[in-house]
Amino acid sequence: MQSKTYFEKSLCESAGLFSLRKKQMDLFLLSQAGMITYQQLAYCRLHGKTEAAGRLSLKALENDNLVQAKRLPNQYLSKYYFLTPKGRALLRSLFPAALLDYLQITLERRLPTGTQQIYHRIRTNDFYFAYVASPNSRPVPWIPEQRLLPSSIPGKDAPPRCDGLLLTAHTKYYIEQDNNTQSESILHQKLRHYQQAGILGEKSSGNILVFCLAFPRKCAPAAKPSFSLYRVLLHFSKIWSLFEEDAKIPLDYQQFLQVLETSSIKKTISANEMQIFQTLHSRYPEMDTLADVHSLKKMYLNDTSYSDMQDKETDTLFQKRIHTHFQHIYSANPSLIAHALNGNPIFAVPSHRLPLYQPYIMPFEYGFAKQLLKCLLYNGLNTDGWEYQRPLRVSNCGQRTYCFCHGFFHKEYGCIACEHLTIDLSSRIRVQNYLQTGAESGCPVFLLLFASDQDISDINTNQKVFYRNTILLQIDCSQSLYLNPPPDIFLADGSKHPVMFECDEFYGQIRFVTRKETLI
Repeated sequence: MQSKTYFEKSLCESAGLFSLRKKQMDLFLLSQAGMITYQQLAYCRLHGKTEAAGRLSLKALENDNLVQAKRLPNQYLSKYYFLTPKGRALLRSLFPAALLDYLQITLERRLPTGTQQIYHRIRTNDFYFAYVASPNSRPVPWIPEQRLLPSSIPGKDAPPRCDGLLLTAHTKYYIEQDNNTQSESILHQKLRHYQQAGILGEKSSGNILVFCLAFPRKCAPAAKPSFSLYRVLLHFSKIWSLFEEDAKIPLDYQQFLQVLETSSIKKTISANEMQIFQTLHSRYPEMDTLADVHSLKKMYLNDTSYSDMQDKETDTLFQKRIHTHFQHIYSANPSLIAHALNGNPIFAVPSHRLPLYQPYIMPFEYGFAKQLLKCLLYNGLNTDGWEYQRPLRVSNCGQRTYCFCHGFFHKEYGCIACEHLTIDLSSRIRVQNYLQTGAESGCPVFLLLFASDQDISDINTNQKVFYRNTILLQIDCSQSLYLNPPPDIFLADGSKHPVMFECDEFYGQIRFVTRKETLI
């Protein structure tokens, strides 16, 4: 039996209900998003960690006529689901009208009609569904296509809109979906709209802009996805079970094939399914009984290797898109530099990596500060007395104040400033500005960079990691901070030996020792 997630418990509490079934949770998510895919349902972790479980749940809802499914033309595996009148009626009977009003849910909202509009809306919802999976997520308003200005701009037919707006207790998250189709000039125009609306400004706070980058897969892959193999094994296991019930004895693989050859049920099996089943047996010759088939079927249900392979291919497309369309947004919009130097981020994140990167984007909603302290503790830091701040302000002997996205302050040991070079487009502005003018004086600063080796080499071309009062540290951004044990911290000099903090309470200083890996 699956346990309830924090989001499910919180929704029940908000709605005044004792419990909700999984399919009712799926319907609620659909009421907020308007449409959903089974891949997105896997983001939510309501049905486990695999896409297959979400796919089975949505199929059950479709059989109950609570949702309807459609496919987009020329898009591989792009089946999406939306509410039917029966599904909307069930939601009205389940949830109080006051809760629906607070969440700004409009059950009668019309869906877009154009193919490109539909796909754009579908991918915009990725950010919301990834948030649902966070350990402290609560039902909050998720508003597609929210106006940025209260009225139309003179000379324009329609006011500019964001693709999605997530309103949490701490921050407003404005989501712009980029499906690799918009030109660089369009992206710059969107930034100007946010500036005109007062969302991005030198003194604006509490607003976070996130560009989510998705890359449609229009062609079927060469390899079979795990769920396709699971579905074939599910079909054969049901037939195998029927044969054993009729025969009153267990059947091995060869006996099963012999019975199948003379059975009318064989008509329900396509030639392709038969070939896949026989190929699986040749790959796993130990699959000789019905119990073996069940074990293999379960393995493919929980297999995520296919998704991991696709994610790695998409990482390359993400890096290329950043280089061609997002790398120069500050040079093209110099009025945004003051916004960046005040510690305000603008994120560009690949949609397929949202579960990895979203805790950094939404630190309050994910308890990021607490988890980062655990990581620092694992790496030897005495975490007593460290205060989390966002943004983190560092004073340079009272002459100048530098801002970082966030970090920790200690009245004796100094500051630990945190910047994510991979997904925060503004991080390089702050880091380079500090290293050029403030790294050699002021209070001790430990600049902790979440980055790949390539990102570090870009920001630190001369390999200088020790300044007079500043030390550059690195955490591998491809690893989740929520690992157990947490990831290691390195000096940002390309070495791969973890370092340990050593606190000298007598002098009020922090030193480092290298923790070299040894075989016992």
